[in-house]
Amino acid sequence: MAIVDKVRAHWPIDEDNDSIGEDIHSTWDLTDRNTLTSDTGKIGKCGNFTAYSQENIYAGSDDDFYDLQDGFGFSVWFKTEGSFDHNTRRLLCKRDQYDIYRTSGSYGSPDLKLKLSASGGSNFTTTIISGLNTSTWYWLYWSVDGSNLRYSVNGATLSTGGSISSYAGYGYKFEIGNWSGTGLTGRFWNSLIDEVTYWGSMLTQDEINSIYNSGSGLAYPFSGGDDSATMTQEYYRRLLGGQ
Repeated sequence: MAIVDKVRAHWPIDEDNDSIGEDIHSTWDLTDRNTLTSDTGKIGKCGNFTAYSQENIYAGSDDDFYDLQDGFGFSVWFKTEGSFDHNTRRLLCKRDQYDIYRTSGSYGSPDLKLKLSASGGSNFTTTIISGLNTSTWYWLYWSVDGSNLRYSVNGATLSTGGSISSYAGYGYKFEIGNWSGTGLTGRFWNSLIDEVTYWGSMLTQDEINSIYNSGSGLAYPFSGGDDSATMTQEYYRRLLGGQ
């Protein structure tokens, strides 16, 4: 099975595309709130999320991306803001189901945490990265393997971050760059997000290594990588400005 066969949706978050929320794999296009601007990304362009402008992109329906089941997960390239503030900034979120967020930076370097919610209101929270660095690109992959949370940062060996007995049902929209269902400026991401992928099957360690690509990243459809010297057709398309 090719890596791309495990993809359900992929958002390059590339302003050179017709829409910055375009899903180039399937049909789950996201809505751009407050005219998200672009910047130089890890691969091509990326979204430059500005908290005070309340910029984010979000799904059109509450029931999209709710099936927390075996193999479900996301990967994303992101960079934290140059000056940490006291707010908790959301990277990827579907409120009351899953939430990836940067903690307050009031007393030093903040952490990146992931929370999964169970039916009945219980949940667990895992620290994914302790002490985020400014102006640093990170790649995060996380997935649900049965009842266990699995994750990898920058291509590291998959770790287990806890388990959950039963998953909460959907109730809020999926969002990139904000906490679902709120308009609070203190929840919005405040820097760069690039190359978000929604996965329907668990990635193997070899696939994780290939996509991370020794820190250079690998463009959709994830062919080549550390095992090949060839560029993908998608990468060429971006070099030509989306033509």
